[in-house]
Amino acid sequence: MNYDELRLSFIIPAYNSAQRIELLLNSILQNMKSLEPFEIIVVDDGSKDDLGGIIEKFDSKVIRYIPLIENKGVSNARNVGLQNARGKYIQFLDSDDTLLDYDVANLLSYFSNDIDMVMFGFIELNEDGKIEPKFPEKTEVIDKYEAMEKVIFEEAISGFVVNKIFRKELILRENLLLNVNIHYAEDELFVFEYLNYTSKIVVLDKALYQFNLNEDSIRGNIRAGLFLPGNKIKRIFTALDSWEKILNIIDAHQTKLKKEIIGTIFSFGTSIYVKAKRSGMSKDDLKYRKKQITKYLVYFLFNTNKQNIFRRCSAILRIFDVINF
Repeated sequence: MNYDELRLSFIIPAYNSAQRIELLLNSILQNMKSLEPFEIIVVDDGSKDDLGGIIEKFDSKVIRYIPLIENKGVSNARNVGLQNARGKYIQFLDSDDTLLDYDVANLLSYFSNDIDMVMFGFIELNEDGKIEPKFPEKTEVIDKYEAMEKVIFEEAISGFVVNKIFRKELILRENLLLNVNIHYAEDELFVFEYLNYTSKIVVLDKALYQFNLNEDSIRGNIRAGLFLPGNKIKRIFTALDSWEKILNIIDAHQTKLKKEIIGTIFSFGTSIYVKAKRSGMSKDDLKYRKKQITKYLVYFLFNTNKQNIFRRCSAILRIFDVINF
């Protein structure tokens, strides 16, 4: 393989994924029958199962297996993948999901000198077999400000890294990495940090990625995380750090976006705070998060988007629980 000609690197962080990753790898190899040179980087985040044995069974020259001794989380694994990637473009994948109908030659043809990212929709496959397709209304070229709004307001885009293709040259030039100290909404932060340096973005009206939702999947664990004990909720709380960093990225004229993010910080923060108080989270951690949440109280009351009345009222009622700590 001529590494200088590699067009696309798939980066897959994996932890105890031996029973699930075969589906993903087969979907990639099946879809990548075009002549585009590519590589698959599987970063084993300290798995205790036979993940390495499963990878070895594929006996494929395009799959690179990088085992890590210690489990340090998905962001660190993705960063290791980035640092080892040889492709011109990057797509992150989750080990328990599936790549759908994927014409890589056509997809990468959208990139030009001023196109820095391609976004597309996805499908959610629930445990009961229910399929929920989510894809943008039309294919279009947009600027970074429009893209940032789509990440927040358009469910078919959202802040996931898996339904986006990145230009590696931009990542290297701006020294971008995922924040290993943030464990929830960390991919959303990375997307915003990347978008901040982009020129034009292509949005495709297609669903090219499938989330296979179950209790063991990455997204399934995120949903279940709202009901975990104190040490786990402490990790969920880092979403507030992610959104505060995003506030520092967005432009001053993006008032609608600012209102929505502050509304999310406040409503999500008060909701998790109530759970954290009951879960045994330390008083010092609670005090820190209380200060972080309440500093947005006045802005939330008088400036945030008013469409979702239920969210506003619920958050306002919960703030008494926060203040009275």
